[in-house]
Amino acid sequence: MISQEKKTGGFVKSFVKTTAGGCLFLVFTAVAGGSVDAYISTFPDNRNDSPLVLETRALTSVYKKDITTKEGFLEAVKYRRSLYGIKLRLAPGVTLSGLDLSGANLDGVDLSGLDMSATNFSGASLVWANLAGANLVSARFQGTDMKGANLEGANLRGANLKRAVLTGADLHGANLEEADLEEANLEEATLSEAVLRHALLKKADLTSINLAGADLENASLWRANLEDAHATGANLKNTNMAWARLMGADLEGANLENTSLWQADLRGACVKNANLKNANLIMADLRGTDLEQADLENTDMKWTLMKNANLNNAKMTGTDLAGANLENVSIILNHTMLFTNFMGVQNLESAHISTDTGHNVNGVNIGSLGRLIPGGTFKKNPSEDAVPFSSIYDSLVKRAQKEGLLPKAPRSLPGLYF
Repeated sequence: MISQEKKTGGFVKSFVKTTAGGCLFLVFTAVAGGSVDAYISTFPDNRNDSPLVLETRALTSVYKKDITTKEGFLEAVKYRRSLYGIKLRLAPGVTLSGLDLSGANLDGVDLSGLDMSATNFSGASLVWANLAGANLVSARFQGTDMKGANLEGANLRGANLKRAVLTGADLHGANLEEADLEEANLEEATLSEAVLRHALLKKADLTSINLAGADLENASLWRANLEDAHATGANLKNTNMAWARLMGADLEGANLENTSLWQADLRGACVKNANLKNANLIMADLRGTDLEQADLENTDMKWTLMKNANLNNAKMTGTDLAGANLENVSIILNHTMLFTNFMGVQNLESAHISTDTGHNVNGVNIGSLGRLIPGGTFKKNPSEDAVPFSSIYDSLVKRAQKEGLLPKAPRSLPGLYF
């Protein structure tokens, strides 16, 4: 066995040559900044003691203090040294903008507050990294692993995060306007108060995400998974959420005006007090959905599945429920429903219907009445006396006039259509 040691440029290299036709090459590297690295390499036994490295991998790396130069950081990245818990403290005016850090191991590194605009992090690993307050405008993170990363308040405007892994990441208050998050994994991530206007989140996994108070106006969430998402008070105006999965999501008080929820799945979701004016819910699944006091003015809800849904005190002026399945739905008829279209609804006879004037009309098949006009009646069943609708209708009209929904002396009064 031959042992040899060589010192070059601050490197201390030690290797052992075996007589069995192979060689084990151990490299211990000491560099400025207090780091200590160990590498292991293998090479054949036919190179006159000049090793041909076939494999090199870092074994250990422990920095004793933070890095203060861009060059030191790039050297550490080049030799794949561990930067876990190390903060990069650069001099004023020094940036990491436009660098190619694709595939780099940056797990646990602290890059908070730095300018890394247009930097390429594609395929890199930033698990538990700290990028809070960083400038990441137009940065690239395609396929980057950022599990548990801290991006609070970071500026990611126009960033490319396609298929990035951001599970459990903190993006509270981050700016993701016009960012591309297509097929990204944001499960259990925090994006409360974040800005995602015009962002692309098509097919993204947003399971159990926190979007409370976030601004997603004009964003695309086509086929996105928002199951059990928390989005109370979020601004989702003009968003595309067609085919989205929102089972069990909390959208209480959210703004969904002009939003497309075509064939979306909202089973068991909470949409109380939400604004759904002019929204498209055609063929949406609203079974067990809580829409109490929601604003459904001019909302298109044709052919929706609404078994066990709660529509109590919802504002339904001009709502189109044609062909909807209202099995076991809870509805309180009110003055905003004078223009509601119930034509062709299914299973209305099983709905729990009452009025805000105190009349209980549970179990009534009002679909058999045709157009419901002031002379119409409600019946609980054929053996009971009919409840005159004229007093209910007059009360509804007066309230509608008072709130400006109708002229005070209309030429012809509207009716509820069934």
